[in-house]
Amino acid sequence: MRNNQFRLILLVAIIPLLSLSLVPRFAFAVTVDEIAGSIICQCGCIMVVSTCECGTADQTKALIQGKIDKGETKEQIMKYFVDQYGEKVLAAPSKSGFNVTAWIIPFAALLFGAGVIYMVVRKWVISRQTAKVEIRKETKAKDIDDKYRSKLEEELRSFE
Repeated sequence: MRNNQFRLILLVAIIPLLSLSLVPRFAFAVTVDEIAGSIICQCGCIMVVSTCECGTADQTKALIQGKIDKGETKEQIMKYFVDQYGEKVLAAPSKSGFNVTAWIIPFAALLFGAGVIYMVVRKWVISRQTAKVEIRKETKAKDIDDKYRSKLEEELRSFE
């Protein structure tokens, strides 16, 4: 019984490993479009290679395909293009070093702008509320003054 359980557990553990060997290698491989979508075409159009239709893009796609056929990884191919053309070839800046600012600054600017808008709107609301309170006080004081003034005049007439 114990021997059968061991065999069953061993079989359950080995079957997934065997099935991985049956999956074609290209199922895990990187595609040309995946890399071409991360690289700017060098013809001057400022489009990514996957969408550009010029001859330079076709040459770049062929170069990428050749590197994939040689078995290079996406990181190796991207490093080749960065070494060849510099970081300007990347469609998105790398998330390291000084380039982190390219990722952080837009969000920081949005937060700063939202804070400024909040403060300005808050100041406007407070000033309007203060103005309304002052108007109410003036109106009430005027009404009270008129009321007492008329009463005072009445009493003064009665003494005459």
